[in-house]
Amino acid sequence: MDVWQERLCSAVAALRNGCRKPINNKSVAIAVTQELQLSPLEQQDASECLVKLVEHLEIL
Repeated sequence: MDVWQERLCSAVAALRNGCRKPINNKSVAIAVTQELQLSPLEQQDASECLVKLVEHLEIL
């Protein structure tokens, strides 16, 4: 598992544990970004991962 996968898994775990209750795609992306404490450059690098994560959460 690479660094992004580990960080995303931690963020998802925090979301699922009730730290935040996402209402829509935008709030999911915002919550994950805040949970990961991403810098602007990291946000750019992680954008594809965030899109995939939001799509995955929509399925759940």
